[in-house]
Amino acid sequence: MGINSLRAASSRLGRFCGWTAGALFLSASLVAGCSAQGSSQGQQAPQEEAVQPEPRPTLEQRASPEMSLTDSISQLKEKAADGPVRVVVELEEPASRDAAAMQAAKAQLESVMQAAGVSQIDPIAGLPMMVMEVNAEQLDELEASGLVRSVQEDRPVGLY
Repeated sequence: MGINSLRAASSRLGRFCGWTAGALFLSASLVAGCSAQGSSQGQQAPQEEAVQPEPRPTLEQRASPEMSLTDSISQLKEKAADGPVRVVVELEEPASRDAAAMQAAKAQLESVMQAAGVSQIDPIAGLPMMVMEVNAEQLDELEASGLVRSVQEDRPVGLY
């Protein structure tokens, strides 16, 4: 593509999307054209390695694999001695794994925890998970319910 056709494309893009977009298109095209010309004249353009971001770990991967539900609740109870602890609760998945069964399991756990005095319960839409603020006694109720697969403290995770 010649420089005149690039300028024309940049001008059309500028009228359609704004001049900033047109200028960016033109400069990117010129840089790409220059590096292509340099490599065609025997010069090698520096090759940049593509950096692939690491995939974000799932909740199960972040939890220690050897830590059981009882162990994680015991650790959380120590923290709850100072006051309520905000936790992320992963429910045991229902056998049918459909949305209605997941909603029923969430409603059942919510009912159990409200009876235990938990006032802040926030279901996570589309996932078998809930966030709640609990004390040590309520953690015991959570474990005794038999509806829970894992419990972790709800804390900020660093951005990737």
